[in-house]
Amino acid sequence: ARQRLPEDFFEKMLAETSQAVDKDISSEHLWLGRHRVLVADGSSAQTPDTPSNRKQWGLPLGVKPGCGFPVVPFVGFFSLVTGMLKRIVIGKKGSHERTLFRQGWDVLERGDVILSDRGFCSYADLALLKARGVDVVMRLFNRKPDFRKGVRLGHDDHITVWEKPKARPRGMKVMEFRRLPQTLQVRELRVRPAVGGWRTQELVIVT
Repeated sequence: ARQRLPEDFFEKMLAETSQAVDKDISSEHLWLGRHRVLVADGSSAQTPDTPSNRKQWGLPLGVKPGCGFPVVPFVGFFSLVTGMLKRIVIGKKGSHERTLFRQGWDVLERGDVILSDRGFCSYADLALLKARGVDVVMRLFNRKPDFRKGVRLGHDDHITVWEKPKARPRGMKVMEFRRLPQTLQVRELRVRPAVGGWRTQELVIVT
């Protein structure tokens, strides 16, 4: 019976249930009383090994037909307050998480904050989100911070300037890349969260 339900039915139900829960959110639930915080994360799921599924999503690298299952990539946006799934973007064969991430930005509003892991941390995404009035809190990716430079705010905490990369990100149009600013001011800070029973980690956060 579930297989006979149209896909847009699930999209509609997701939107309606999420909106219904949001009606009970007040300013006291928001960060600083005014900012929604949405958590973005990517994952994947297996599907039955059928010819149509292999054509749409493909098999993992190195797996022969009949020996594995097609893998569906997706990116979800969750409310940090309610835990509700606000938006899910399902990819196709060869889809990249960052491309799916950008396709889900229609759920964002000016003043929102995106919280995510380093998989979505790139110059282009930070610049594009800033232009939308959306702030980010992400783990730093593929950059080495030099806390001796920039405006120092504290130990391992500073404001610095990133320069626009020369290479255009995959999946971004040429004109869109050209419109990106030449520099971007960001804050980088090193944190060492300690959780009982777990080894203390060292993370560099960019915002």
